[in-house]
Amino acid sequence: MASSNDRPLYTFQYEDPEGWGGVLVIDRLVNGCAAGGVRVTPHVDADEVRRLARGMTLKSASLGLGIGGAKVGVRTDPRAPNRMDRVKKFFEQIRFFCETNYGFGPDINTTSAEVDEVAEHLKLGFRLGVLAPDQDREAAAKRYNDGFALPYAGSTIGDMKTAIGALAAVEEAAAQIDAASPRVAIQGFGAVGATLGQLVVERGFSLVGVSDAGGAYLKGDGLDVTALRAAVDPAKRIVDRAKLPPGVEVVDNAKLLALPCDVLVLAATKDAIHADNVGAVQARAVVEAGNIGVTADALVALHGAGVPVVPDFVASAGAITMACGTIRLGFDTKDPNKLADQIGSRIRQAVKTAFEAGRERNVPLRGALLDRMAEQI
Repeated sequence: MASSNDRPLYTFQYEDPEGWGGVLVIDRLVNGCAAGGVRVTPHVDADEVRRLARGMTLKSASLGLGIGGAKVGVRTDPRAPNRMDRVKKFFEQIRFFCETNYGFGPDINTTSAEVDEVAEHLKLGFRLGVLAPDQDREAAAKRYNDGFALPYAGSTIGDMKTAIGALAAVEEAAAQIDAASPRVAIQGFGAVGATLGQLVVERGFSLVGVSDAGGAYLKGDGLDVTALRAAVDPAKRIVDRAKLPPGVEVVDNAKLLALPCDVLVLAATKDAIHADNVGAVQARAVVEAGNIGVTADALVALHGAGVPVVPDFVASAGAITMACGTIRLGFDTKDPNKLADQIGSRIRQAVKTAFEAGRERNVPLRGALLDRMAEQI
């Protein structure tokens, strides 16, 4: 049984003579394994990786996935032409952990294809193989890859998995606050935010605002998400304002956080809501679809204002739920709708449990879930 403190089990740091570095944090081992993504940013440090690894442990515990949490951060320019060489070099330092107890996936500035490339470089066979309960990594890889490749919503389950989980969190949060026709705003219109926006609209919700590094884009009667996604400049990864559909109001991106709506989704940078801007939030509920979206003091303030916050370790758990579900838990790998429902149902139930526990004890949802999981984390 894991300790209830939040000190990680193991931290490995590497500093390269060329001025870049990497960190692996294994927060907990459960059933002998842990999993978490690979983040590449210019400023990632041990504290950030520790927080993210802890979040992975919480995801698994809250959703009953049966693994521990871990994370890798590589500190380098993600635009550098040699960034993957650096990622591979760091993974050479942690090969032992990848062979024995650490399974990894993509995170900020890495893709599934790139982390597969890392696994191939290390000759691991399957980057998530340590999660296989029967240690049959070949069979586990087939289950995972079959599920990953299933067509869904114009793409694949693999590409949509995080957004599928976030959508479930948005749906349950809207139900819990009795929002019959939810108005949703999404801070962050990258890979997760744009895909989530598509799913939100397909569910019949109204997407009234999104933001990216270039600004915020609002439309009171609902954005045309297809046209908005088509307006994204693939090189700059932000919306090209010259290609915006008609009727869209362009404002400073900070104003999205103050937009009146039912559910505000945070799918961008960490600590997006903090002490200096929390008073402007007008959403009825907040969903952390990205990691560490609300600071601790802002969380207390939102609770005091009657605004529930669905924690990141639940709302952003679609990817790890899909991985553990297909590898360990017998999720369907033939029918995409069944697999999406299985991912979503785990997350919806965790959100429902959080609301029930939060109301019972009159504490923020994060604290309510942490108390319930105390013996597991």
